[in-house]
Amino acid sequence: MDLAKLAAVLATHEGKAADYLNLTGTREISNKGIPKILIPTTSGTGSEVTDIAVLSLETTKDVVTHNCLLADVAIVDPELTVSLPPKVTAATGIDALTHAIESYVSVNANPVTDSLALQAIRLISGSIRTAVNEGDHKQARSDMSYGSYLAGLAFFNAGVAGVHALAYPLGGQFHISHGESNAVLLPYVMGYIRSSCEKRMKDILEAMGVSSNQLSQQEASYKCVEELKRLVADVNIPLNLQGFGITQEALDSLADDAIKQQRILARSPMPLERDDIFTIYQSAYYGEIKEK
Repeated sequence: MDLAKLAAVLATHEGKAADYLNLTGTREISNKGIPKILIPTTSGTGSEVTDIAVLSLETTKDVVTHNCLLADVAIVDPELTVSLPPKVTAATGIDALTHAIESYVSVNANPVTDSLALQAIRLISGSIRTAVNEGDHKQARSDMSYGSYLAGLAFFNAGVAGVHALAYPLGGQFHISHGESNAVLLPYVMGYIRSSCEKRMKDILEAMGVSSNQLSQQEASYKCVEELKRLVADVNIPLNLQGFGITQEALDSLADDAIKQQRILARSPMPLERDDIFTIYQSAYYGEIKEK
């Protein structure tokens, strides 16, 4: 869908896709191009309702973003996701969950995106295990489709942050799928920034169906990180970077690429410098939650 949006727009523009990249491009999009009808076949990216096209570069990823990339029509049909294999269901589902969580803790969050994000978290966390293990479960597939759609609307307006910024280099350097990149980093990024968004992490925990009535905000935020790690494990995604064959020597180059994602990092509730990013990668490498 990202490529379809970009191709439709660039059909009426000069130059190449590289000329319009966020980090290095020198041209600007000026018109909508040809009509775009977007139909997702996974419950994950939310691309059908966003103005972003993500592109893989040599060692990282970059985006083309403009309102002209928005779909003219978006059709979301859960039936089209039933044939997804478990691994893709898990990766794309955690991607959608990450969209919802990051938009909820984003510095750009607002009451509208909060409502969208929390409902997306409820739907996805409550159905992803079933969708992975019982691919033809229609209610689970429907909940995942609605959840992904709502998460897309939430992050289109509030934005994503640290998890995505650190995930891009994993995809660029090691060709790990975007969903798996988000999944393996999600508990470690949220654990690191936990103290900056304790109240919101308590809300996320409640949306995931875990009662926090007897917990303080701090206790609930710790519990939230534990639940995120458990969810990733339950859908059979590796819980550390070593599970993807990444060596410790690669952490420096990953941090060097991730710090370039300032557009995304700016939305984090806790400012993340290069040293912070390296620490998070190190945390994800060893599988141990660390905090600022």
